[in-house]
Amino acid sequence: MKISVLQENLAHGLSIVSRAVSPRSTLPVLGNILMATDDGRL
Repeated sequence: MKISVLQENLAHGLSIVSRAVSPRSTLPVLGNILMATDDGRL
């Protein structure tokens, strides 16, 4: 799947999500985020 987003919108969203993700996790999967689409929105 290809998506196009404005860099500032993506950076803003990721900055919000990054507060919930621990920088030091014992499980590597917990250091990632899942991006999903719904009705044409990311």
